[in-house]
This record gives sequence, structure tokens and C-alpha cells, in this order.
Amino acid sequence: MGALHLKRRLERSERDRRRAADELNRRLSELFSLQELSYILAGSLQLDRIVEQVVRYAMRFLDAQARSWRSRRRGKTPASIPCT
Repeated sequence: MGALHLKRRLERSERDRRRAADELNRRLSELFSLQELSYILAGSLQLDRIVEQVVRYAMRFLDAQARSWRSRRRGKTPASIPCT
């Protein structure tokens, strides 16, 4: 009985670890995207260019969020879904 409890606890711990790793990867990806956007914006004072880049990065961010949400609803981990 103790071994079964230990096995379940280990499985739950591994699921939590994977979930935390997926969340960390998602946040790191967001951070790098924001950093890349800041470099682009720092090099441009043209309003049209700035708006275009902000919209492009917002679409990437929203797409990543939607993929993450869909994967959770399907029971998949975000790491198993290819990024586009």
C-alpha cells in the first residue's frame, strides 16, 4: 500500500514538474519575443513600422496562447505542439 502511494505521489510530482517546465518555456519564449520587439522598435522611429511590428508580435503571442489553451483542453502538453 505504501509503494502505491509513493508511486502516485511520484507521478503527480512528475506531472507538476512538466507543467512548470512548460510554463517556464512559454514565458521564456514570450520574454525573448518582447526583447526582439524592443530591438526592432528602438531602431525605428517610423510609426507605420512600429505599428506593423507590434501587431505582428501580438499575433504571435495570441497564437501561442491559443495553442496552449487548445492543448490543455485536449490534454496535451504545450511542449508536444510544434510552434509555427
